[in-house]
Amino acid sequence: MTRRIIVDYYVDMTKADLTEKVYREIRQRILAFKVLPGMRISDKEIAEEMGLSRTPVRQALYKLVEKGLVEAKHNRGFRVRIFSIDDVKDLYMFREALETLAVRQTAVNMSPEKAALLRGHLDAYPGMIKTGDLIGFTKLDGQFHQMIADFSESRLLSKTVGNLQDQLWAVRRYQHLAPTSFVETYDEHGSIIEHLIKNRSEEAVKIMSDHILNSMEVVVNMLQDMGI
Repeated sequence: MTRRIIVDYYVDMTKADLTEKVYREIRQRILAFKVLPGMRISDKEIAEEMGLSRTPVRQALYKLVEKGLVEAKHNRGFRVRIFSIDDVKDLYMFREALETLAVRQTAVNMSPEKAALLRGHLDAYPGMIKTGDLIGFTKLDGQFHQMIADFSESRLLSKTVGNLQDQLWAVRRYQHLAPTSFVETYDEHGSIIEHLIKNRSEEAVKIMSDHILNSMEVVVNMLQDMGI
């Protein structure tokens, strides 16, 4: 009996590992913009490509549905989620409320070590601006906002902001397609950091709020132009 339990345990772990492997692979493709919003994802094709059964692939896809990156259509399979204008507004308004709170809390908990990490993070931006690396810059953008949430020293706030990152990544692509987006983001992130370091929390909160809401407007306008 004991041996049966041990065997079942390792079988279950293997299934979980396979599902996680597939989940990470599909997620990476979506976040790297290799599969775009509205594109169909075939569990059969992915299973064949990865040499797996369809079960861990479907489990991975349903996990991506829970994360807000994939949609499951009744009798029509899966597709990469298309964010509507209402989706974007909801996401950014919620984000603005969370991240302005994170700025206030980070201001209270600011330290020389955190200041150095934030300034060090900002040093990577000019290189990305010069090369026009959309994926690299989008990653830096997300890291900055997560750092502010982490430095608030609220585990719940940090986790909640973190849970939004994949969805935000998917829509940030539209924002950073705007010609001036890289430079504006760099300037605004720099201003937030300097105000935090100089203990000017309300100024930092105002810039963060404007930064997020202006980003929302850029994304909404771009989606409207695309007819979404």
